[in-house]
Amino acid sequence: MAELNDVYGTNYQSESQKSKINYILNTIVNNIAHRQFNFRLFESLELWTPSHELSQQSIDTIIQKTKTINKQMCVVYIDKKSNMTNMLPELVVDAPVEYFLIIDGEFHRSYFIYITPYEVNAF
Repeated sequence: MAELNDVYGTNYQSESQKSKINYILNTIVNNIAHRQFNFRLFESLELWTPSHELSQQSIDTIIQKTKTINKQMCVVYIDKKSNMTNMLPELVVDAPVEYFLIIDGEFHRSYFIYITPYEVNAF
């Protein structure tokens, strides 16, 4: 019986994991860029590190791709350990979470959103 490496190549597992992560990030970015801030995520646990945080690379990807798709949207990462969390109306507890501030230059509005492994939602 053939091994997976023989059939698909030696990098199949890492490439398929990168592809899945890119797909999840693209889903998040496209929704944010088009002002859709409330949606569910499925099978997005691969984005999260064992310490229940998004990797810095994922955060940078969200910021850069959103700006690429919609030049009027400025995404700012809010570190959970900083004083910037005092701006948030409420905090998500007992779940891995990351917070972002979105400034919409077209409609002159700002939004706070949070991302968990299961949803993206706005305050």
